[in-house]
Order: sequence, then structure tokens, then C-alpha cells
Amino acid sequence: MLVQACAGRGETFLVWVAHAALNQATQKSTATLFVEVWRAALYGQEPSAPKGASPRGHALRPGPCQVCSLLDRAAEPGDSAVDVVFFSHPPCSVDSMVCWKVSQLALQPLVAQCDSGIQERLGAVLVDSWMYLLGPPLSLVIPVLWPLLRNGQGFEIAEDVSYAGVHMQNWVLACFGYQYLLWPFRSFVAARIAQSVSMAERKGAKVLCLGALNKAEWMNNGGLSLLRGLHGGARLVHGNTLTAAAVVEAARSLFGAPASVRAPIFVTGASSKVGAAVVLRLLQLGYPVLAHSSDPERLRRLEARARQLAESDLQVTTGLAKGVDTAYWVIGKHDPRVAQYLPRGSRAVVFSVPNPLEESRRKDVVWAPGGILQLDTARLAKPRQFSNLLAENEIYACHAAGIVTAAHADWTDELGEVCVDAMSLQWEAALQMGFSLPPLPRAAGNLPGSPGQRGRRKADVAVIGAGPSGLATAAALVEKGVDVVVLERQSEIQGSWQEHFEGLSITTRAGSCGLPGWPVKLVTGSDELAANDYVQYLRAYSARFGLDIRCGVEVTDIEDQSGQWCIFTAEADGAQGKWFATELVIATGKSVAPSLPAIWSSEPVQHHPAIVHSSQVRGPELQKAVAAAGQGELLVVGFGNSAADLCSKILAQVPGGTVHVSLRRVPPIMRRQWGPLRLEWFARLFSYACDKNGDRLAQLMMHLIEGDIQHLFPADLPRWKARQERHIPTIDRDGSLVRQLREGSILLHRGVEDLEATDLKKLGIRFRGDDQRRDFSTVVLCTGYRTSLECQGGLSRDAVRARAFFVGLGPEQRDLLPLQGIGREAQKVAAQVSDMLKLRMRQSERDWGREASESSPERTKDKDL
Repeated sequence: MLVQACAGRGETFLVWVAHAALNQATQKSTATLFVEVWRAALYGQEPSAPKGASPRGHALRPGPCQVCSLLDRAAEPGDSAVDVVFFSHPPCSVDSMVCWKVSQLALQPLVAQCDSGIQERLGAVLVDSWMYLLGPPLSLVIPVLWPLLRNGQGFEIAEDVSYAGVHMQNWVLACFGYQYLLWPFRSFVAARIAQSVSMAERKGAKVLCLGALNKAEWMNNGGLSLLRGLHGGARLVHGNTLTAAAVVEAARSLFGAPASVRAPIFVTGASSKVGAAVVLRLLQLGYPVLAHSSDPERLRRLEARARQLAESDLQVTTGLAKGVDTAYWVIGKHDPRVAQYLPRGSRAVVFSVPNPLEESRRKDVVWAPGGILQLDTARLAKPRQFSNLLAENEIYACHAAGIVTAAHADWTDELGEVCVDAMSLQWEAALQMGFSLPPLPRAAGNLPGSPGQRGRRKADVAVIGAGPSGLATAAALVEKGVDVVVLERQSEIQGSWQEHFEGLSITTRAGSCGLPGWPVKLVTGSDELAANDYVQYLRAYSARFGLDIRCGVEVTDIEDQSGQWCIFTAEADGAQGKWFATELVIATGKSVAPSLPAIWSSEPVQHHPAIVHSSQVRGPELQKAVAAAGQGELLVVGFGNSAADLCSKILAQVPGGTVHVSLRRVPPIMRRQWGPLRLEWFARLFSYACDKNGDRLAQLMMHLIEGDIQHLFPADLPRWKARQERHIPTIDRDGSLVRQLREGSILLHRGVEDLEATDLKKLGIRFRGDDQRRDFSTVVLCTGYRTSLECQGGLSRDAVRARAFFVGLGPEQRDLLPLQGIGREAQKVAAQVSDMLKLRMRQSERDWGREASESSPERTKDKDL
């Protein structure tokens, strides 16, 4: 024996590592062997020595090694003929190219079963370090070492047992997960599978069950190429039919009847053999399905198969972001990103290996394993020694398919695509042989803040406004278990981004304008973000966190009624309503209504057709502005980001055009990117500086990048102090803004001194310090917006300002790029609201305890005395 030849503790450790690497994914005796060998190596004890024995009283004596005995045993079948051989590979040995996680998983049973002395002397960190170092090289050595130890055979018989009269064996091949992905190992894996299948046939096996070894079409074409090498009449099955049937039955049990499913079932990995069968079977049962695959061609083939059904409600997509709108998921492809897309409170059936939800912290998602069955242990001839990392009474459906096939001599080979019509037949046969679904988790009720109770009128927290600030605050609160309702006056979630000119793109890059807990790039892969894209992100964000948002509800008044907020609303149907909340968060934003200076809202010119606010520049108005720029008759009032973006957009359509700009102060102009330096990096430094230093930094950056551009502006105009006035600097996206200023495509003027309507189409305007009057056919007012505190009297009362929480309204804005700071401000406010709710609850409990004490009989008797 190998262990008998080891005289030192270091050699004992290395031998154990080799054995553990060979058996960690399968042998249940590995954990026991691990503890015994480590005790011998560290304390000098024999494996059978008691725990309390002195380490100095026992010398390390060589003994029989259980693992070596197992390896030395020839891989011969038992006395009776084998009915089924199930082929598998170690699922946890090295399932990724890096191999680190696997070694850690192998170590978990070790640390859990070690006595306190070993844990104290070694510690989990030390053992993890050893395995991290030894795991990767061993994963490369084992495929070569294994056949040498197994007399040239690249597999090991891990289980030999009978179930319901069917004699089955489980052969574990020395083929690890990463080898299916790397081209140098592909021919090696295919050859080893073919060799093992041929050997099983020669040993008299009647059914050969491939299971996961048909996962790659290039390898054996779903088993079809292996069939040509069989000569003894053995039947070859891949087990996908019963797997798909088990997934469908789990989905039916977890989701309910088709009539109760309110949204399509989102199926990932829908282009695989099992995934396609699951989709088609769900469609047959009357469920709506949204199928996902990254391969558009396979999706088209799936749609063609679905059209053959009498009635099918199938939609397809190549983006995971579409899944946030539904609470019903079937996960058939391993993708770590899946856990980020599952909406809060959703239900999922998972049959991908590995399971992306097992290690996620999504406790707000109810999920059940798919493709796993329970067997009737009373039908086992003896206890199982091997269960592929499952419980003793659990078995993979693809494994059970071989047993069911062996019990039905009239069934033929199961290869290639799954026959959907055979799924119910195989499922009934499996039930008759004692297989069943594992107990499914109970679906959770309505989570706090979820949109389940539509008739309610009370919540712990009411958030007014479903823009970025309101959604971020509500999401942070529901993550803390707070019941939240969001009231939004518009008919749908869009923030203020639909109130801007057509074609607006957001200044901040996509990577820096996401809200907490869900990055924008999960929805769009582009670094540039249009306003419409951001609106779609906001809607997906609210669906991802399962927020209770009431659209079409406008707040008309707010009252503080004895510590509780009473919110008066006007509903979408014209009815008046009331909402009650313990805490109130006002997040109505800074862009509620256009802000018009007095000179532009005066009666003579207020309704002149030449005047338009930037929020209305879309469609015909945009084309009118482009035509006016071509004639030099376009005036833009203001020079903030909206004005700068609009000027650049119009001049891109009219290369030789001219845009006149009227401004009262000189804004700081900052390049969004200068060489490798990004504005987002500098913005964080800007937020930490005080107001005066922040403005100095902005001016310094402008001077370093653009040079002296002060002469481009009208003389004697004051500078715009972005930080002190809580305004956003004018961002030059690609340097085109300053270039257009230098070229004269953008002509700057002082503020408007006087204006009059020269005719029905043009306005005559005179700028300060200029005696000449100029005619403009289009005037675009980029003069900003008013906040809700300026528009709605109910929100601006002193009582509301004193006790309500405000987010995203400007006074606390310290960021150079506001979208970058919304998340931090929202999380800060959410923490304050949560703390206030806890304080009120403790106060209420103390008051209740005081009242109960005062009303007790003893206290009443004392008062009477």
C-alpha cells in the first residue's frame, strides 16, 4: 500500500491530497479518511486512536489505506449482470479553469468534522491556503495519474447497487469540467468517453446512460457518434427526456396552474436540448414563455418548432435584462449574472450545473432544484455509497432515466433532440418506479414593499417620486425589510428624462450613473447612455427590486396628523384618495416644470411661435431649430449641459450653421475625457473638497485641458461657481464644444436686454451692451426647471420641510456628476429613515409597557391606598 511506504507526516499529507483530489467529489468516506489521516499526521495517532489519547504516547505506524484498497481493486462488475452503467465526471474537482473554488469546497467537510484541537492549531485559513496552492497542479496531474493507478482504466466504479430489481453501476471518469472548454483536452475527453462506453458494453451492460457526458454537440453529437461504435445491442440514452420532464413538473408545482401565472416564464438556456424541450412542453400546457439564448440562430429554430403547436405564446430574447419583468424563472444555463437579474420575490426552478443561486445571497428568491428526483430507499438492495454530491435519497433525473429505461425492454435508444411527446410517458414510468420530486420550498408571501396588495392605503414609508432618487431610496429601504410605497404622478416610470429634447444622451458614462445594487451595464453594454435607455433602466430597476409603485397618483396636499403623515392624492381615474405613512421621503426631483425668466413669460411674447422650451424640442420643433441654425437665426438662451448638448446636436446636422447663445455668467467647461483621464475619476475628488476648493479645482482642470478660453466669452461676465451654487459644470463630451466656440459656429452674447415680436414668425432681440437688434426665427429656452417645492404648495410647508426626508433636490448635492452621487445620498437617507422607524418602534414598545404596568391590578391597588 502507498501509505505503508510513507514514513513521514509530510508524505502522509501528500498522499491524502492525491486521494482527496481523486475522491472529493464522490466518496463519502473521504471526509472521514481526511480526519483520520490528519489526526495521525498531527498528533502521531493511529486512525483508530481515541481523540483524547496523548500524541506522544502513540507512534505513527503504517496501516491499511482504504483509498488505496479501493484503487487497487479491479473495476470488474459484480456477480450478476449489470443492467445500467451511468457515466459521470467529478462535478466539483475542477469545474472552472482557475480551480480555486473547487479546493475550497473539498475542504468544507474537513473543517466541519475536525475536532477543536485541529481547528485551533491549523485554522481554516491555513488549510485553505494549502489547497489553493495544490489544487491547480493536481487537476492537471490527476487525469494522467488516475489511469496509472487504475490499471490503465480512466474511470472508477464508485457505486454498485440494485434499485427496484435493476442492477446499476456509476462509473466516474477522470474528466473534469474545465477540460470540456479547453481545446487541447477535447479530443482527450471524447476518446476517454468512447473508451469507457465500449468497455461497459463489453462487460455486458444493457443500458448506457451518458448523463452530462453528452453536454457538448462537438463531442459525440448527443451520443449519436457513440452509437456507431456499439456492437452488443446495448441501448444508449442521454437522460434528457426525463430531466426535461422533471423540470416541467417542478415548474408546475412551484408556479401553479397556467391561469395563475401572470407573466411569461423566463427560460434561460432555451436553445439546449433540455431547455428547448422544457419550453415546448410548457407551451403545450398553456404557459406563456419568454425563451432566452445568446444564439439567435438557435432561437429561430426554436420558434419554428413552436409554430408547429396548435397554440403557443412564445417570445424570445437574447438579453437577460428582459427577465426582470417576470417573477417566474427556469434557469437552464450556468451564468453567474443570473442571480443579479432575478427580481425580488421571484420563483425559480434551477437545473443548470453548477447552480448560480446556491452561493448567492438572494434570500428574497424562492428556488427549487430541477432535474433532481427522490428515490424510494426501501427499493434499494443495500445503502448507497455514492450519490454525486446529493442526499442519499436523491438522484439526478438523467441517472434515473437509465434505470427507468432498463425496466422497459421495449424502449429504444434516446439520442439527439428530446421527443417532447415522450416526456409524459417517461414521467409516469418514473413515478411507478418510486421516483418523485423533492419537497419544494413554500413560496413566500408578499415581501415588504412588494406590489402585491393593490388595495392597501397604508405603508411604513411613502416615497413621492419614481425618479432615480426615489427608486434608489425605495430599493435601499426594501432591502432593509421596510414596507414602502412609491407615488408617481406620471402614467409610467420615466423620471424627468422624457421631458428633455429629442435625442438627449446622458453626460455621465453608463458605468458611473447606476443606482445601488444594480449597475446600468446589466441592461445596456454601451458606455454611452441615451435618455430613453436610462428610462428603460429605471423601469428594469424597479422591477428587479419588486417595488410597489403607484403611477398616475399626484400628491395634492400633505398633513402631519399626530405623528403620522396623511397624503392627499388625485388618482388617474379622477378620484381623490388618501395615503397614510409613518415616514415620508420627498424625491420629486429638480426638473418638475420648465423655469421661464420673467422677460420670456411676459404677455406680449409668452405665446409667440418662435419661443420653445428645450423640453419641447422634438419632432417638428427640432427640425425647425436645425433649419434656423442653417440660416443663422437660432438663439439658445442659457449655456448649461442641455444647451451645450443641443448646440452640438444641431451643428452636427448643419455643419456650416451658426448658433447664437445668450448667457449671463461664464460656466466652467470640463472635458469628459482627456487622454486616459476620465472626468468620473476627478469627480470623486471634487465631491470631497470644500466648496471654495471644489470651484478652484474645476477652474484649474479647465485651464490645464482647454487653455485660456476666457476671451471666447463676452467681457465682464461673472463666473459661474458650480460647487458653491450647487450647479453642474458644462461638460464637453469630446472636445467639440470648445472647438465650435473657437471656430465661431457658436456665437456667445450677453443676457437679453429687450425683445419684441417683429412679425408672427420672428423675434427682434437686443442683448446687453449691444445696440443692434437681431431677428431670430427660433428661440430655445434652456433655462432649467423648477423643483417640486416651487411648484406644489403642499410639499413646501414648514411642517413638511421640518420632519420629512428629502433626496435628490439639490441642497445636499456635492457631486460634479449628479447621477454619480444619487446612490450615496439615497442610501444615506434610507439609513436615516430605517433608524427613525426603529426608534419609533422602541418608543412605542416602551409606552405600551408603561401603560400595561400602570393598568395592572397591583398598581391600581397601590393608587387606591
